[in-house]
Amino acid sequence: MAVNDVSFEVRPGEIFACLGPNGAGKTTIIKMLTTLLRPTTGALELDGLDVTTHRTEVRKRFSKIEA
Repeated sequence: MAVNDVSFEVRPGEIFACLGPNGAGKTTIIKMLTTLLRPTTGALELDGLDVTTHRTEVRKRFSKIEA
């Protein structure tokens, strides 16, 4: 299990960074947020949209910046 019991909220105007050691689940979280992976349990929303049922709309709203 790559991700277990994770919960966070990013409010409008806030900046979010996904940081942690190797193997912490950062890539898995980002892949779930961008609809590349489906969560096996729990709920995952972006702007109030369930990422598993509103894939196209979620992808339009998501952006990332790589260093």
